[in-house]
Amino acid sequence: MSELQATTTEDHAVRELAPWGLREALLAVLISAVVYLIPGYVFLVATDTYFKHHQLVGEIIAYQFLVLGVLLSVTLLILPNYPNAVERLGYRFPGWQTLAAAGASVVLIFIGISVLYWVFTHLFPGYGLQGNAKQEL
Repeated sequence: MSELQATTTEDHAVRELAPWGLREALLAVLISAVVYLIPGYVFLVATDTYFKHHQLVGEIIAYQFLVLGVLLSVTLLILPNYPNAVERLGYRFPGWQTLAAAGASVVLIFIGISVLYWVFTHLFPGYGLQGNAKQEL
């Protein structure tokens, strides 16, 4: 097989995996950016006094608007126009056991953070936690 045939075959395989084109991609970026930037900024300004000492938490919550923008882009641009769009986007349901393990790991991480905070505040009070660790705990 020549190099040109291999490239053409690879391009065809990529098109089969993602049949949408530049138009959908640019619209998705625009929708995601607008949904992220405008409500996210309004949220940060509206909750400035509450998150003044917990800035990272406020930014994490504001970041969820980007997730909403991506979800809205997929819902408006991809799902109605392409069959099997969810599979072609790469989503596979991981199963309840995997989801439960992921949720449990988040809980364990918070417990670990609390233990580390306790150790530093009670055993090494002069050391002090700096930056985001102190801010979040």
